[in-house]
Amino acid sequence: MKNIPSVDFGLYTYEADAAIMANMPDVYSGKITVEEALKKAEEQLKNQIGK
Repeated sequence: MKNIPSVDFGLYTYEADAAIMANMPDVYSGKITVEEALKKAEEQLKNQIGK
């Protein structure tokens, strides 16, 4: 365990996870592509964090 480095997830980890997971049902159902889902998630995350 001493040799395993810690992971810094960053300040907006939970917001990023939520943005991605919000778009996954549409990917699973074939409504949008992975690329489209990532773009939507990026937009959602930017709106959430104010950037």
